[in-house]
Amino acid sequence: MDLDDFRPIAMLLRGRTFITAIRAEGSGIEGFWLDAADDEAWAEGEQRISDLNAQGWNIYFSPNPPRSDFSGAKPKLADIPEIQFLQVDLDPDDVAGLGHPLACAKAKNSAQRFSKTYLPNIAINSGNGFQLFWMFSKPVDVKTAIRLNKKLAHAADQMSGISCSGTWNPDRIMRVAGTLNWPTGPKLRRGYPEEPTQASCLGVVPERELDVEAIDALSVPPEKYQSAATGTNIACHLDCCLSSLETILWRWTMAGCWTHTMRPCTAERRMAVIVASASWVFARGIGGMACRLLKVPL
Repeated sequence: MDLDDFRPIAMLLRGRTFITAIRAEGSGIEGFWLDAADDEAWAEGEQRISDLNAQGWNIYFSPNPPRSDFSGAKPKLADIPEIQFLQVDLDPDDVAGLGHPLACAKAKNSAQRFSKTYLPNIAINSGNGFQLFWMFSKPVDVKTAIRLNKKLAHAADQMSGISCSGTWNPDRIMRVAGTLNWPTGPKLRRGYPEEPTQASCLGVVPERELDVEAIDALSVPPEKYQSAATGTNIACHLDCCLSSLETILWRWTMAGCWTHTMRPCTAERRMAVIVASASWVFARGIGGMACRLLKVPL
């Protein structure tokens, strides 16, 4: 393992970066500071990261570091005094359906197209997906950062077709370049390979200026980006559940008509298609009405 890829990134984080290590299998989480400005401290931290990573721990960093006296394992929003970076996390979707190589290629293509429109300061290949970061010329408050990051995430949604709606939170931890990305149980069940993949830095451009006005001019549907930190509502929860049901029913519809051997429909399969399609349309209609009518705060 070589953290040379990560050191330029750590230097942008004022030279002192908070690291969170999470065991891929089982339970276990640790947090510690990594000092990029001091060679001796860097070597010590690099060795600790190397040892943990070799033992199956995934290594993350906080793009927006917590207060200097933080000593926990994973910073929360309340631990972060100001925001230095916006981020978008483009993970491959439908790995089970497309296969891991094709899903990663789709994520890479999406990240490249999005980067050409909204030029990031940092780009990291996480070993599966792609992490993009935009740096403020001066740190901003949390409220401002959340507003801008929601808009940026929604723009990535629209351009890439990959959902980034859960990646706008300023306390999000991201993959350390140069480390192994160990698959977790849920990822293995979704079709990710059993062997770890390598995270790497694709580029660091510190002098690039963030166009705050261009991002702030973007629009975003508020109901897609609600959380406990900003207020939730029943409509969004219901629509989320129905969207998941919609996906399941749509796949059932497709499976009802064609199997993996491409056999044609039987009478039973045609009936399954009719039932699933009707259920799918009904679920989508209810979800849409919910978001329009049930704006009731929890």
